Amino acid sequence: MSSTRRPLSEHKLKLISFLLLAYWLLNLKAIIEDLIGDDEFCSEFNLCDIAFLDQDVNIHCHHFSSDNFRLATSSLSQAVRPSNLTSRPLTGVFNANSIEKCTDSVETVIRDISRPITSHYNKCQRQKSTAQLNRELVHISRLDLSKYVQNSEIAYLLFEYLFYVAKEYLSKLQSNNLSYNESIEMNWWWYLQQARCLYHLGLKREAESSVNQSLELNPTIESYKLLAFIAVQFDQPGRALGIYDKGLERFPHDIDLLTGKARIYQKINNVLKSVALYNEIAQIDDMNIESLASLAMHYFYEDEPEVALKYYRRILQYGYESTELYNNLGLCTFYAQQYDLCLSFFNQAIALSDATNSADIYYNLGHIAINIGDLQMAYHCLYLAIMNNNNHSEAYNNLGVLEQKHGNIDMARELYKTSCQLTSDLFEPHHNLAFLTETLGELQTSFHLVKHSLHLFPNHRDLQNLLYRLREYITST
Repeated sequence: MSSTRRPLSEHKLKLISFLLLAYWLLNLKAIIEDLIGDDEFCSEFNLCDIAFLDQDVNIHCHHFSSDNFRLATSSLSQAVRPSNLTSRPLTGVFNANSIEKCTDSVETVIRDISRPITSHYNKCQRQKSTAQLNRELVHISRLDLSKYVQNSEIAYLLFEYLFYVAKEYLSKLQSNNLSYNESIEMNWWWYLQQARCLYHLGLKREAESSVNQSLELNPTIESYKLLAFIAVQFDQPGRALGIYDKGLERFPHDIDLLTGKARIYQKINNVLKSVALYNEIAQIDDMNIESLASLAMHYFYEDEPEVALKYYRRILQYGYESTELYNNLGLCTFYAQQYDLCLSFFNQAIALSDATNSADIYYNLGHIAINIGDLQMAYHCLYLAIMNNNNHSEAYNNLGVLEQKHGNIDMARELYKTSCQLTSDLFEPHHNLAFLTETLGELQTSFHLVKHSLHLFPNHRDLQNLLYRLREYITST
């Protein structure tokens, strides 16, 4: 007992302090690795978000907003595939930041997104949150950053904790500034992290300057990716492509840089170059899920469901399974006339589905029922889609088509209007409502709807003929 009451020697105190510090750092590292997830500037993605492929009764045709490029001459017709992610996905997978723009208004996001898109949540959420931790490992308000920046390893780890777990961007910037003020050699890594902090604080120009300083000291793949990402946020996809090209000169055949370049080509609707890059990625890494899923989606819209089915089965063989993957397999087998497998894939998709994607499964089943002529089943599936997601604009449109076919004109009209209100850039309900109002004699309403529809799909022959007839009637009266 007397030995326990003796004061510890200085050597033992230092050893205990060292062990406690090591334990604390190990805890920090474990939490960071558990919560880090998919970085917003990283090319990785959630494998559960392999995008849906589906068709409407009238195939989707969407326009690019004014801040995007016009349709590339090498791209597919608007009548073949969708061209706006607010209603249907363009890419093979949902990538963080690939389908949204920065906005300061929550109402803008709610209004612009007709349905929950998984990447909007993945960007802001992790598998666990800091509220789920048993106790707070770092009391940020009491933290003396000047004490820890002397040791670069501790400073790096503490920075990552503040960045990924606590999301204290101002504290991270302070740790950066302290490291500069101390007698420590200037480090490219700190410049890169400073850029990330500045970007999260909305200072994009300053972030760009910090990334350039990091590139001058040590060109890295992460720096090129972040610089290209900032260029995309400034709506400069051409400049971002140039940044990726410079990065590929220093790091040839890097998958992250090639993937970022392919995504930009998808964003500007240059399908051929995007597909060529994804083919190159698949040759370098034959287990790259994003390239396989994007190639499968491309061949599906190229009316080659057999080839798309080959890619999706390859993904399934790699051990990945999700609601979206089984949904796409079901659609590919249906269009490839492998009807014995179609419903079994959809049954598996329904079994794995949740509240965020069950509406899409029932919507696709409704589309299949329309194709095989089972309109009663189509009714049930579309109603189930709306029950699971009452903002599903495509389901309202298709249900309106069925009601109009059965002579319920008033019901069809209201369904078309609802679909138009939910997604203003959806071509089909505007097209259907324009022809319906012309039949009902509401020519002025039909004229405005035709003008809006032609803005979405300028080369639609039937709409051009309808616009000509309406102009002839208006000028003659």
